[in-house]
Amino acid sequence: MTAISRSLTISLLALIMSGMALGVSFASEYDLGFFASRDVDLDGNARFRMLGPLVEWQKSEDNKTFRAIRPLFSYTANPDRDRSLTEILWPISMFKNYRDETFWRLLMGFGHDFDDDDYGDRYRFVVFPLLYAGTSVKQSRYFGLFPVGGKIEEFLGRDKIWFFMFPLYMYSSIHDVSTHDVLWPFLSYTKGAGVSRYRVWPLYARSYRKDQWTKTSMLWPIWNSVKYDYPDQKGGGFMFFPLFGYAGVEDRKTWWLLPPFFKYAVSDDVRQLNCPYPFVQYRSSEDSNKLYLWPIWGRKSSPGVKSGFVCWPICSYQSLDRPEHKVKTFQITPIISYESRIAKKTNDGATNKTSDRMIETEPDHPEDPEVLARYFKLWPLMSYRRECDVMRFRMLELWPARSTPSIEKNFAPFWTLYSRQRNGELKEDELLWGMFRYRRDKQKVHKLSLFPLFCWRNNSDQSKNKRGWSVLMGMFGYKREGLRKTIKVLYFPIEFGKSKEDQDENMEVVQEY
Repeated sequence: MTAISRSLTISLLALIMSGMALGVSFASEYDLGFFASRDVDLDGNARFRMLGPLVEWQKSEDNKTFRAIRPLFSYTANPDRDRSLTEILWPISMFKNYRDETFWRLLMGFGHDFDDDDYGDRYRFVVFPLLYAGTSVKQSRYFGLFPVGGKIEEFLGRDKIWFFMFPLYMYSSIHDVSTHDVLWPFLSYTKGAGVSRYRVWPLYARSYRKDQWTKTSMLWPIWNSVKYDYPDQKGGGFMFFPLFGYAGVEDRKTWWLLPPFFKYAVSDDVRQLNCPYPFVQYRSSEDSNKLYLWPIWGRKSSPGVKSGFVCWPICSYQSLDRPEHKVKTFQITPIISYESRIAKKTNDGATNKTSDRMIETEPDHPEDPEVLARYFKLWPLMSYRRECDVMRFRMLELWPARSTPSIEKNFAPFWTLYSRQRNGELKEDELLWGMFRYRRDKQKVHKLSLFPLFCWRNNSDQSKNKRGWSVLMGMFGYKREGLRKTIKVLYFPIEFGKSKEDQDENMEVVQEY
């Protein structure tokens, strides 16, 4: 194993030295294929990559930073937002800093320090479900060892939780409402401003909220009843499970038969029928409609939203009508996922645009609405994403869900065998982690490489007249800059012609003469 590692190290150093022999320095761009490369990506970030997808480093002009040794470690920092995120063996552990706060997680343990600069201020430490400790926002310290006993604050929506040999005894409070539980969930009592609840489960339970409702159950779930006392709605109902039930207020009536399978509800503008649930569901009103023949087919509409499915959960679609654009999605789970965002026409015929950048349109149909963004995935083969003038195509695409930041940073480069990216006029193609690359940059320079066999470079700006090629990392090559030409044979350069500086100097001499 040592011999193999030594051979790989020597080979990599030899390739780097070869690159330096060709006039490439680590302060400038270079391309050693799969082994190492340094360049500027299409977003203008300085980028260094080594050993294919294993090592990557990026830094933007505004000092945003990304570093990764995949799949062990990744680090992202945004100084403008005073935010950083470190992930180690994701999803095992992560550390996040945001302004003065720090949050970390390791397996089932996590901690949250709400103010790094003030020791003893608010923090939280949990090893779920066993250990809880911290200091609350009111500077009250707490500690709990589940299920033995202790005190927990700001947890599970409760302000405070006291427990002893759970489920033997537990006390919890939310604002001024407190609850005592003995042998949870059998005995419970709650009291607070306008609230009263007690339970001897499953024999009897009663819940009261002032000016809203009173609920009662006996031999749960056999008998349940409710009385509504809202200022604008009076009524009540009952449920004799599993036979029938009824609920009604002034403008709405509901009947159940063998609940929850058969239900009929009616009001001034709504008709609803389940017959039986969940297989047949129907709802009709002035602004919304629903018809499900589950799981075969279904559709639903409400203001601004239309959705439906075929062979649930395999095929589904949705349309969202937003103020400036429409969003349409379609899925055949997990194979196909599609989404488009389309600009809406204004009253004067113009198009609402969320960006001044170039918009994708259909060239053969100029009257069609403009597409602001489009996404398509054919899992596990490929994905395509376009937003304004930024496009990315990738093969393979093994993660079945849509872009997940942690997957993109730590794992996606491993299965990205081929990618094509475009940002305006900038283009980049890459195959097998850099073994083949093609690129067009801001200076209209075209670069193509098939490492280590061949590389080619050409500037489409004829005024600069720069071009060249090389074989086997410079064993044979040709380069031209202006009238100066260089030929390499067995790595030895042979120069002839004049450079642009020489031409300018000669022209000055002629003009002076």
